[in-house]
Amino acid sequence: MTEKISVKKFLVFGVAIFIFWLVFMPRLAFADCSDRDEFSDFDLTGATWMNWQGEINNCVDNRVIVTRDDKAITGLRIWMDRDGRKDKHWIAPIFNTVRFDGREAIESKGEGYHCYDHCPGGPDNVIEFECPDGEFLKGFKFVRVRDGDGYKHGFAFSYKCGRLDSSGGYWQCKPYYMYGDVRNGDSPDMAKHGLEGYCVSHWDALNGGGKDWDDSGTFEIGANKIFTGVAWLYDFWLSGAWSDFFSFNFRYKEVAQPVLIHYGGRIGIQLSDDGCSSQFGSTKYTPWASDGGGWSDWASDSNNYDPDCIKLKLEPETFYSQGKDFRICVQLSDNSPGSNPGTTKCTPWASNGGGWSDWASDSNNYNPDYVRIQLQTRDLPDDKYIKDWRIGIQLSDEGCSSQFGSTKYTPWASDGGGWSFWTTDDHENDPDCVKVYLGAQVGTVSQVTISGTVRDNNGNPLSGVRLDLCYDMSATTDSNGYWSKIVNKCQPFCVRIDENSLDSVV
Repeated sequence: MTEKISVKKFLVFGVAIFIFWLVFMPRLAFADCSDRDEFSDFDLTGATWMNWQGEINNCVDNRVIVTRDDKAITGLRIWMDRDGRKDKHWIAPIFNTVRFDGREAIESKGEGYHCYDHCPGGPDNVIEFECPDGEFLKGFKFVRVRDGDGYKHGFAFSYKCGRLDSSGGYWQCKPYYMYGDVRNGDSPDMAKHGLEGYCVSHWDALNGGGKDWDDSGTFEIGANKIFTGVAWLYDFWLSGAWSDFFSFNFRYKEVAQPVLIHYGGRIGIQLSDDGCSSQFGSTKYTPWASDGGGWSDWASDSNNYDPDCIKLKLEPETFYSQGKDFRICVQLSDNSPGSNPGTTKCTPWASNGGGWSDWASDSNNYNPDYVRIQLQTRDLPDDKYIKDWRIGIQLSDEGCSSQFGSTKYTPWASDGGGWSFWTTDDHENDPDCVKVYLGAQVGTVSQVTISGTVRDNNGNPLSGVRLDLCYDMSATTDSNGYWSKIVNKCQPFCVRIDENSLDSVV
């Protein structure tokens, strides 16, 4: 990037990469299926659609288009509704936003779902799956299972999931909800039909005579792509005989990685007594990570004597520039704040994934009265960012050797943080030792170079000009007026001339 910048006050805001959101919600209109792309009033052959797969003849029944703005498919619901000899299969997607703002299941009569001709009643067989948190649907393959010329028709499918920056993992079918005459990919009896990793929506279709498997297809997308819609056609009539045909098309979108959000925050600690039921002490907080972190004040229960229980609080903050690396430390003392102190114990650094500290106690490892906690910070490695974090705590007794209490964790920072539950040792009385936990999800970022040239109004290069790039970044022009800076991909920046540097410009 090269820019011509005058010495007048000038401000340019930029971002290394920005998100281009999908804005597309069609209206539906249908025609015959001589050309499957004509049954809608928008083009299903363009760059956003992947081409039809599967067989269709007359398009006489059950046609569905599902599309949603600014969302990606993270799962599917597939079900079969029997009507006499017609085994009508249906599909509806589950959506989530690119920023994982929340799951949204599209119900059979819900917004975004369109039912024509024969709409489902009470379904006989249902299979529903969803990708794990933080992952999207990255592949879908299907096959029709038809029992010769009989009326037993099934639908077998498999899928794969992956993070936004991946092409997905292995093919599988592990639904979290099934109802009726269905089998999943982990069922032992799937192997004898060669369907490991598949699910089947009508198991009876596999128990008859000759099988017809010719109606099938596979859809896959790569890194930084998401499925944003699905088109589906169904035909159950052929030359006067009952039959079953399916045809699918998926819409996808290529998106940039979201602007990097580095998580930090501060930590609170509170103590209580009587089995966590009373004598609640005041909450003590560490400084914010953005302020360099540090120790909390000493915390105890309300009478400052042999507390039984501890809970922790996570208050998150976000950085849109370079974040801070951090770890959690804990120290205990007895009798009065800071007296008879034990050794400070710390977790591994967040950039290394975090983990547990060693056990901490006061100087004699017996019934400490006070606890304080530290949020220790340092510069974060340039190629890493903290995607999410939470903290945990565990107590024990007998000089840290036994009576281990249950581990309690705060919610994740991305969920807004908050308090853990109270924890104590396993007999809820005067624990001796504490250890703390830091759970961190770490991302790796690539870097790009931003650059430009500073010239006067006559086009002459200016050397020695300092540019403020915001977010604690700067650059200085060389003898050719050229400047450059390596920044993290997705990191915002600005370009602003430091007017104080113009006094020495040559």
